[in-house]
Amino acid sequence: MYHLNSSTLPSYIDELAAFDPQVMVGYTSAIHRIATHLLQYGDTDRVNPRAVLVSSETLTRTARADIERAFGCRVFNSYSLGELVAYVSQCPEGDLHVSTEYGVIELLDLDGHGTTEIVATGLINRGMPLLRYRTGDLATGGGAGVGANATAAYRASPASSGATTTSSTPPRVPSWARLR
Repeated sequence: MYHLNSSTLPSYIDELAAFDPQVMVGYTSAIHRIATHLLQYGDTDRVNPRAVLVSSETLTRTARADIERAFGCRVFNSYSLGELVAYVSQCPEGDLHVSTEYGVIELLDLDGHGTTEIVATGLINRGMPLLRYRTGDLATGGGAGVGANATAAYRASPASSGATTTSSTPPRVPSWARLR
């Protein structure tokens, strides 16, 4: 990500094209930088993954559109933290679902007007478990999720990722077989 510039991008794209990835995973800004370079130089046929998975930064509508156009596939957003307390991933229907086997997410009301902080308890880090970890990431109500499995949807605006999260009972696991 830190070395992606006009002089290094052609080499990165050559390597990606030679590798021919089925799925690309990365920071939103890094993937978006590669995508805008491909679009700028008309090289959209060089790297053709089946899906692109982004996380760690806000995925804007513009970035999503650029990435999907450049790579000719869907972009899937996710929300997670380095503290290993929560993981939320987007399904093919476009909603994000809490991976409840990874962690438990709570929404702590901050102001009585719908602004909440994401608080999470990790379930996989046995070396340093964090209970009710206050992430500093904010969420506001966002509507319904997918089918009967989803009970509520939220828009997170971090400090970190900005992903939309859906709390579901039970969690809906993305079906990567239905990417195209």
